[in-house]
Amino acid sequence: MGAAGNGGIPGYERGFFSFTRVVILICSVLMVIGSLAAVAIGVYQETRKVNTNVSANTPTYQQFKDVVDASKKRDDAVKSENSALVEKQRAAERAQADLELEKRLQPYLSKIYSDLDLYARTVGQPTPSQDGIHNFITQQMAVISQRSAGKPELQWQYLDGMSQVCSELSSDASRLAKLPESDSARVEYADFITWYTHTNER
Repeated sequence: MGAAGNGGIPGYERGFFSFTRVVILICSVLMVIGSLAAVAIGVYQETRKVNTNVSANTPTYQQFKDVVDASKKRDDAVKSENSALVEKQRAAERAQADLELEKRLQPYLSKIYSDLDLYARTVGQPTPSQDGIHNFITQQMAVISQRSAGKPELQWQYLDGMSQVCSELSSDASRLAKLPESDSARVEYADFITWYTHTNER
């Protein structure tokens, strides 16, 4: 009582304030601990969720095989398509080359056939077949082309030479027609072009 009269704080009040401060301090600590615990629990739960998702999405070996098989199928489909396109392009190129060859051949073949036909009629022999002459000469040109790889001009030299000798034979037909049929100069046209072909090969 005397202490209070001197302006001091009574003892029981000081005890109350001290107790209050301790309680407040403890509550603050507990709140901090609670907040940290809540954060820790949240982080743990998120980590478990991520781990669960990763575990659920982990690729299997079967998935790897499926991916490889699908890739092979796509590659095979692309290769097949490319092969088909390449073959189609080659076929078109071959067709164009054959057309160009035929256009170049035709004047020669027509002239050779005309000369041999005129010769045969003049000397009284069976007339030649246009297809037969065409096939014989083109086959011989193919043989020459195979034997002289890298020298395509040789087959055209053969054709040009054949055209010249057939023209000369035709021009001489009137004279040859006056000779006896047994005369070897009155050669059969087939024997003549065969002779020229074999002679050209030497």
